[in-house]
Amino acid sequence: TGDTLGEVMTALDVLLSSAEKSAGSPIIASGESSDASATSMRNQEAYWLDLLDRALDNNLFSIELFPVLDATGMVVHREGMLRLRNGDAIHTAGEFMPWVNRFGRSFDVDQHVTQIALEQAAESKEPICINLSEAALADERYTSWLASNLNNRPDIRGKLLLDINETAAFVYAENFKA
Repeated sequence: TGDTLGEVMTALDVLLSSAEKSAGSPIIASGESSDASATSMRNQEAYWLDLLDRALDNNLFSIELFPVLDATGMVVHREGMLRLRNGDAIHTAGEFMPWVNRFGRSFDVDQHVTQIALEQAAESKEPICINLSEAALADERYTSWLASNLNNRPDIRGKLLLDINETAAFVYAENFKA
């Protein structure tokens, strides 16, 4: 139909975004993408890219800790859920991680959240568990960075727990062992 590659990619982004937001059926009907939808997608993309860059540059990420209890009610560890502050708004990882992945910024965010968790674990002396993306295991920079940080901080070894998709642990077994 004469669409440019950019127009096709934007239309696909509109559909992908719709699918990600869809709480109901996993099937999204693809009709002609309206100019308004394409413009909206470009605006969202620009918004999230700017916000993620600012968050990384200005430490706008935080971890909200929730206790994980055993069968007797004792705290096993605290689960850290990543949040992104933007003025008065606080975004959950479910809102911004799809954008992180689209922009290829998983390494930066995983490194940032891990640094926050290391600092909190050192301050509280309690184990903290954080969720990592599959990209963290796939990227040898991350595992090297983490090993270096843990080697330099023996006081927090055993205090940082990593929650990783089990499939990723098998696919990237060598990095997982690091």
